[in-house]
Amino acid sequence: MLQAAGSSGTVALANGVVGDIITSAERGSYVAFASLGGLLGPMISPILGGIIGQYAGWHWIFWFLLIFSAAVFIPLILFMPETCRNVVDNGSIPPPLFSRNITDTIRHRHRAEKGLTFNEAKQKEMADKYHFRLPNPLSTLKVLLDLESAILLVATGLGIGCFYAIRYVISSLNTDWYLLLNQARVPLWLLQRTTASTKSKSALCLSQSEAEVLFPH
Repeated sequence: MLQAAGSSGTVALANGVVGDIITSAERGSYVAFASLGGLLGPMISPILGGIIGQYAGWHWIFWFLLIFSAAVFIPLILFMPETCRNVVDNGSIPPPLFSRNITDTIRHRHRAEKGLTFNEAKQKEMADKYHFRLPNPLSTLKVLLDLESAILLVATGLGIGCFYAIRYVISSLNTDWYLLLNQARVPLWLLQRTTASTKSKSALCLSQSEAEVLFPH
């Protein structure tokens, strides 16, 4: 649950970045690429975790997660520019100090050296609307007050919960009953499901992109 709480936000963040920088006509295909991480993770991580658990011990699974997360998170914090249009508009307005990183600083310094200016009045207007506040996780529960959203969330949650419960039990049974299946071989049965999910997600996003072109809002 702790890992899910920390990593689930990256899914919404990736789709939000795509929405900030990509036009609606091309957004579907880019969302498909942005979703590959979440789809390839369940395919690759059980195999990689099984190999690490088999030959290095289960403790090293968490050490690997720590090292890999730091290798991704540190460059992301230092170099990924702010893309929220409510903060930087089309990218021409410098972001607030709290949202600024090395990429933003260098880019706007080069713009100033070339004599490119920005709308200071709009920057002040956006700065007045920008207020940093700590997120309240309980505020997301308001969505349950909407009947249709509540039905979708409960049905999806039960389905995913049952899937992971069955996956855990089958993994344990494969290890206990079929002695030839060690930790490195058990995750191989997940490849079929995750490969199908990756293909269906990509096809769905591409179809959405074509629909937005044919039927623009």
